[in-house]
Amino acid sequence: MLKNKKGFNLVELTVTTLIMAILAAIALPYYRSAVERSKIVTNLSVLKALQDAVVQYYPQDNEFPTRLSQLHVGVPRSNDSGNDGGWVYSGLQVRKEKRGEVYTIVLDTVQRRISLECFQAGSSDYRIDFHFVINASGLAPAAKTFTVTSGNPGRIRALNRAAASAGWRNTAPNVYSLD
Repeated sequence: MLKNKKGFNLVELTVTTLIMAILAAIALPYYRSAVERSKIVTNLSVLKALQDAVVQYYPQDNEFPTRLSQLHVGVPRSNDSGNDGGWVYSGLQVRKEKRGEVYTIVLDTVQRRISLECFQAGSSDYRIDFHFVINASGLAPAAKTFTVTSGNPGRIRALNRAAASAGWRNTAPNVYSLD
């Protein structure tokens, strides 16, 4: 018999690997949710800056802005057809590609809203809309909605968890609102 046994036997290695796999399976969904939540919060800060800029712009001309370049915001911006900080501007739309995801922000003058849509692998993942209403005091922020548009069940679960943990209130399947 071996008295000076060194190393691990197959059963010990298998048990250790199994425990690590179980821990990874439990932690991975929470990690994905935290990553999605951080992206959503970043996108919300960009939309909030645009929302504030639209509200400040409205009293000057008494109309909704017709170009994103008319807004003075803290997000990277350039002239109407320039490229600044990865954001490519074109009139009412700004677009950014980052690590396989495409973010598009659209200023909708007809619906009076700012929309951010995230695309991943060629299909839509989610959309955030900030709506405006005209009242006696001018233009005011109204409803804010977060809609999960992904067709991937795993992404739908991760995005729903991220929206709920970021404080959005569930109003319909895959639709959230922020008060």
